[in-house]
Amino acid sequence: MVNPSIWDEMSAEDRAAVEDVSGERLSRLFGYMMDVSDERGVEFAKEQGHTFTALGDEDLETLRGISSDLVDNWSENVSERGVDAQAALEYFHQQLEEAATRERGILSATIIITLRQVEGDYADPDDSLVKCR
Repeated sequence: MVNPSIWDEMSAEDRAAVEDVSGERLSRLFGYMMDVSDERGVEFAKEQGHTFTALGDEDLETLRGISSDLVDNWSENVSERGVDAQAALEYFHQQLEEAATRERGILSATIIITLRQVEGDYADPDDSLVKCR
């Protein structure tokens, strides 16, 4: 987010630069970084002697039921405000599928290039370490 008065003062070139590293691209990068952080956290916890238990089928079904209830409640709430919940959910799932399809093969390169612009060490999707400035 940018203060509107600051945004109005920025050149078109600067706005484009901000937009290029914002929105969906930034969300995907943060999501990837969280995945890496989670993986490293699990590895560290295991090194410290902690154990992890896989979610059983019964628990998974309970979670699916809770998730389904959340979606149903959301659908009811937005429908009351005139939103076609079914169409919105279909569009959402379509967008997820399209994004997953696009990501296969090109996400790795995008992330590595982006991460090289950030300070720190991050593991890339190929499990090699990218050393950033």
